[in-house]
Order: sequence, then C-alpha cells, then structure tokens
Amino acid sequence: MSVPDNTPVIIGVGTVSQRQPDVSQAAEASQLMIQAAEAAARDAGTTDALSQLDMICAMSCLSTGYLNPAKLVAEAVGSPEAHTLRADPGILQQEIFSRVGSAIQKGEMEIALVVGGEASYRKQQAGFAGIEAPNTDDRTEANEPDTALSPSIQSFIHPLELEAGLASAISQYSMLENAYRHHHQQTKAEQAQETAELWARFSQVAVGNPDAWNQQPVSAHDIATPSPKNRMIAFPYTKNHCSQMNVDQAAAILFCSAGKARSLGIAPDRWIFPHAGIISNHIVTVLPRAEHHASPGFRCAGQRLTELCGVSPQDVGLIDLYSCFPVAVKIQANELGLPLDRQLTVTGGMTFAGGPFNSYVLNSLCKMVEQLRQQPEALGLVNTISGMVTKQGLALLAAEPPEGQAYFEEVTSQVSQLNSPLETDDTAHGKATAVTYTVLHERVKSEEADSTAAGSVPTKAIVIAEFSGNGTKPVRRLAATTEPEIIQAVIEADEFCHSKIHVSPEGSFSLA
Repeated sequence: MSVPDNTPVIIGVGTVSQRQPDVSQAAEASQLMIQAAEAAARDAGTTDALSQLDMICAMSCLSTGYLNPAKLVAEAVGSPEAHTLRADPGILQQEIFSRVGSAIQKGEMEIALVVGGEASYRKQQAGFAGIEAPNTDDRTEANEPDTALSPSIQSFIHPLELEAGLASAISQYSMLENAYRHHHQQTKAEQAQETAELWARFSQVAVGNPDAWNQQPVSAHDIATPSPKNRMIAFPYTKNHCSQMNVDQAAAILFCSAGKARSLGIAPDRWIFPHAGIISNHIVTVLPRAEHHASPGFRCAGQRLTELCGVSPQDVGLIDLYSCFPVAVKIQANELGLPLDRQLTVTGGMTFAGGPFNSYVLNSLCKMVEQLRQQPEALGLVNTISGMVTKQGLALLAAEPPEGQAYFEEVTSQVSQLNSPLETDDTAHGKATAVTYTVLHERVKSEEADSTAAGSVPTKAIVIAEFSGNGTKPVRRLAATTEPEIIQAVIEADEFCHSKIHVSPEGSFSLA
C-alpha cells in the first residue's frame, strides 16, 4: 500500500528516568527532556531529525516553572528557529498530538517533536536535605513561547470545592470512586477487592517495564490494607491507589510526514501511524456534575472512533487507560465497553510506572509505539484525561497506515448536550441527600504510630449535598464536618451515598 507523503507518522520515541538522590548529580527537567529527545532520534535511526524540526511542543513543568521549555530543548538539539509551544495543565496531551498530526496532514509542517518531563523527585530530595535544586531560569520576555495554551484552573475546580477543602485530586477522585461503588451496587468489601486486584495487575505490568519508577510487585493485599507505609488519605484511597508524581522522568516523540520520513531514510518498520485522535473539551466540575460514576466524553469519543475507523475499543489489542486513580480506569473501561479483568495498561500505570505531572501520556504513547512495533498486527488505544475525568481524549494507532486520512476530531459539542451542570448554591440548607462523599485523613507522626497503626486518622468528612430545589432542578452544595461522632458514623455506614442529611446554613452537616 502506497503511503501518501502527507500521512502523519511517529518515527521515534525516547524515555528517560533518573533516580539520583544526590541533587548535585541529578539532571534538571530540561536536561531530562533533551536526553529524551536525543533518545527519540536514536530510536528513529537518524541524527538529522532534531536539527530540522519545524515545531517543538513541550508540556509545562510543575517542578521548575519554565516559561518556555520547548525553547530550552530547541536550542540544545540544534533547531533554534523551530516554532515553540507550551501546553499547561488542563490541556489534553491528546490535543497536542492531534494538533501536530493535523498540521502534518494539511501540509503545514513536516516534522515536530512533542516532549515533556519532570524532576519532582530531585526537588523532593533537595527539600529533604534543606537545600535548593537549581533550575535554568528562562523567565524573560524574550523567551515567551510562540504559542502558549493555558486554560483557567477555575474551570477545573469549582470555587465552592476550594472553600470546602476539596482542592486535591485524590479528595475529588475518592468522591467519584464512592459514587461508582454506589451506582454499581457494590459493597465496600467488593469495591476494595476489585480495586486492589485491578491495581495489582497494573503493578505486574510495571515489573516488566524497564522504564517504570517502581518495578517491585505490589500485592492486592498491600494495596488495600492501610498501614504506616500505605496510609489512608481519602476514603477509600490509600497511598498505593494514588499516582506517583514525585518522579524524574521525561519522554519525547518525533512526528513527521511520510515524505519527510522517507527523505530522512527512516526504515518503514519504525513507522507507527495515528489513525484517529478524538478529544472533548467540555468541562463540568465535580460538584455540579449530574453523574459522578460516568463520562459522556469517553462515551462519545468511543462511539465516534467506531464510526470513523470501523473499530470499537473492544477490538483493540493493546490499551493504556489513563490511570491517575482506580476510578478513572473503571469509568473509562465502562464507557468503552472494556472488562476490568483484561490488560488495560502497557506501562504499569501512574502509581507504579510513574505519573510525571502533565506528561504521563507521552510515556504511555512511547511504550505503545514500542509494543506496536513488536506486534505489528495489533491496534493500540491510548487515553488521556485532564482534571477529574473532566476532559477526555483517545488515540488509535497502528503499524499499518489508515485506509484514507487519519481523523483528528473534537466531540465537545456532542458531549455538552449530554453533560449539563446542575445548579449550585452555597446558601442552601436544610434536608438534603448526600450524593457522594469522602473522608479525609491526616498522617500520624511516626513517633505516635506503632507497627500495626494505619498511618493516618480521619479528620474531616465532606459530602456533595443535593437539595430538591422546590420542585425545580436539583441544587448542589458541599457540606463538611470535623465532628468525630459524625465522621465515625459516615465511616461505619454500609453505604453513605444517598443518605439523608441535614445541612446547616454555615455548611456543616449532621445525620438526618
């Protein structure tokens, strides 16, 4: 099959990981990204690609705050004139892949590098030692990126969530997990077992992934059981359920046109083809979200993928679902018609393989490219999330080219029709229903804990309270309590979701 010159292809991928406790010897994030870019060029089998880049897209770095990480990479790899783009948190990584693929397909450019990385472990180690971890300071007007994509953080976290102390991802995802359990009519024990077994399977994949941050197997028992090393953080999540952000990892992907790949002499057996990239940028925060157990965005994206490519997610052999927390995987799998007992990761997931902030999907896409080269008959599906399953993206890839052009589409408008936010009112009070909830825990100091302690104690219960709205649409408000007796009652309830509560004007709650 003849591949048109403007067909987008991935020709090289590179990943880098360092675990250097000596901060003076540890590379900063930009250096890791440069190393990953050089590794991607070696993977492609060319030394010329990096000096011919039309564009460099870089994910912003939480650990450094670079103004223009793409420029730092561009100058180091020999493409100082390349167009630079910075994508901040909240921009779907799939949106960047689609932007690049679409531009290549339209003939607007020939070759681009997408890169991202963090040195959060380095920063953490410096904090432990009481020293600074120096980073390149590029924050001058001359270093502004040519393109900066930066959504408002307020669009991802409702102001009332911030006021109630529900700003962290784990507190919000734990609410989604509890709602998922209630909707699927699971007991707490059934939920805990299912979640632990799912995560243990992810851990086993990380064992075989040389790029994984933690290559030691973690059992379902150790995942589910609170302990000083695996403390409860926000019910039902322990530390072993959470994305591991304190990593030093970087990844880079070389995209180009088939014509450019030929001119560079890239062997065709190194080419991997995007077949489709589908995103939804419709945003509904957790508080006013009508359904916490579901994702209309992934539902629509999966359906559109099938319509465009004639392939359903169930037909795909290799899958990596975004895995910041277990419920994210469960929701995606449910919306895409995937059973939880099949393999849903190629990396081992963000708890075990590592979850560099704002760039994990680069790592998963790199691993997917490697797997597809080894299994050229297979199809690969890589999913992306921004926020609390707030924005959604997926990509279909293969070693064989698409029959026609690749599809890069947005389903935001379709999703908006299925996912309208409910009203919120921070003055609502009286009788209400606890739609979902979590119990936040605080770490117990090591000198206060013995070998059998859980490592943390419950300190605050937070609920999404729903009021009838006087016969109109339901109204939502967050309510919280630090009263030990009420917290204990929430913990001991067989199921607290959809319990009846009473909310005070000040925003505390009691049992009805």
